[in-house]
Amino acid sequence: MDYLNKMRSFVGNKEEGPRVHSLDYLRGMMAFMIMIYHYLIWVSDLYGAETFFGRIGVYGVSIFYIISGMTLCLVYKNSLSFTSSSISSFFIRRFFRIYPLLWVSMLLTLLLDARSVYSNSHLFLSLTGLFGFVDPTKYIGLVTWSIGNELVFYSLFPLLIILFKKNRPLFFTLTTSLVLVNFYYTFFVFDALSTLHVQWGEYVNPLNHIMLFVFGVFMGLSTLKNNAVISNGTLKLFLLLGVIGLFFYPVSGDLIKIIQGWERIFLVICSCIICFTVYNVPWKLPNWVHLPLSNIGKVSYSIYLLHPICFMLLIKLNNAGLNLKIRYLFVLYVIMAFGVSNLFYYFFERPFVGVGRRLTDRKVKVLEK
Repeated sequence: MDYLNKMRSFVGNKEEGPRVHSLDYLRGMMAFMIMIYHYLIWVSDLYGAETFFGRIGVYGVSIFYIISGMTLCLVYKNSLSFTSSSISSFFIRRFFRIYPLLWVSMLLTLLLDARSVYSNSHLFLSLTGLFGFVDPTKYIGLVTWSIGNELVFYSLFPLLIILFKKNRPLFFTLTTSLVLVNFYYTFFVFDALSTLHVQWGEYVNPLNHIMLFVFGVFMGLSTLKNNAVISNGTLKLFLLLGVIGLFFYPVSGDLIKIIQGWERIFLVICSCIICFTVYNVPWKLPNWVHLPLSNIGKVSYSIYLLHPICFMLLIKLNNAGLNLKIRYLFVLYVIMAFGVSNLFYYFFERPFVGVGRRLTDRKVKVLEK
């Protein structure tokens, strides 16, 4: 019992802010399906704009950005203020939430992908997280480009909240400008006759995704939770329509087809509807459903960053003598990704989140004294 208590103390019991279970469910499901999507594109060509996993590959990440804007608002919209201590506390907590696992994923990628050679500037931009601000293509790892986008969004978030509280006209001017910049990418930057692969550098630019985060912020600021303005039945109907629209809207061909033009606007609206309704519907799930969904939501960041590592390691082992068929390799891949992600979440992520919390709590106490 003493051992268990010591381990609980080491891991820590506090999360960064209150957990929103419904958004955990959605975040976890997106992380799981993105993990499957990547496996499919790494071992086959079973994807495209018309396929379920093709849509997940693009709009699973889009939903991450929307959820990010929503959850940051839910946690910080009342506490964040225009003071150095408040803003520095926000960035300190974000640092300890994002960077430790990001560095681990980069280090493991470098170890497993020894054939790749990176310049000093590439390494510097990647390790500092500045690649999202300077050159979004200078990342290390298969999925870390999106974390560079997140870091850019985090840098804007305190300004958005402060303007919302202090200067609404300027808040709406800034958010509208950001959305219009994203519209420029949607309608003028991408060439529908080319491919996503050819235009990857434009796609990973934060300006190409900023409207998703902004829409999430809007929804976090105007949530209907515990408000009977819209009935639960109506919300569930909109959720169903959002899912149908996202996955069955008739578009086919290369994935570029669903990230440009009016097709993208429609699919972004469907993604926003899904996030908004999932949060506002009062879900009452039995424990046998709630517990696994809640767990995968908690470890979703680890799943997202570490599943490519698991895949690369398994491929090396398979080539070295395992010789498993693709379907058996997939089962081992899923089991390994979940196991590794849970270990890293409970014994690495959460302790570092706790460090950020303790540092900022101590800072507040010193200022109060």
